[in-house]
Amino acid sequence: MVQDEMKRRKENGKHHSGASYFSSKIVCGECGNFYGSKVWHSTSKYRRTIWQCNHKFKIDKKCQTPHLYEEVIRQSFLEAFNSLLESKSEIIEGYSEITHDLTDTSELDKESARLNSECEVVVELLRNCVEENAHTSLDQQEYQQRYFPWWSAMKRPKMG
Repeated sequence: MVQDEMKRRKENGKHHSGASYFSSKIVCGECGNFYGSKVWHSTSKYRRTIWQCNHKFKIDKKCQTPHLYEEVIRQSFLEAFNSLLESKSEIIEGYSEITHDLTDTSELDKESARLNSECEVVVELLRNCVEENAHTSLDQQEYQQRYFPWWSAMKRPKMG
């Protein structure tokens, strides 16, 4: 299953990476591929992590999207997350309404009760038929045609 998933992702030209919490989350607005982290000046005091489209230099027509600094991405994420926290009660209220609408089974419960009631009536009628057949001498063909007309229309296998 893992091999199939890897093949599927390869065919889509995308893959999942767990290297960073932003990995496989930022999508290039030009070509649709993921941004990936790159380190500039890795061994100097000017070391900086940037994010750019993973296909920026891999295709004939280069993406013109800019690189993003990790500090800016973190700050933007925190601002967005904090704005969600500020409107947390509204979000939870909306979520509660949606959850209620999706999980409200009252109409299905009513329909189920109605169908169960009908089934009980049918079962009682069948019991009465069987009881009558067991205690009264009846012609079986006439009995089947009277109570089970659909049964005589079916092709039954011949016994013995």
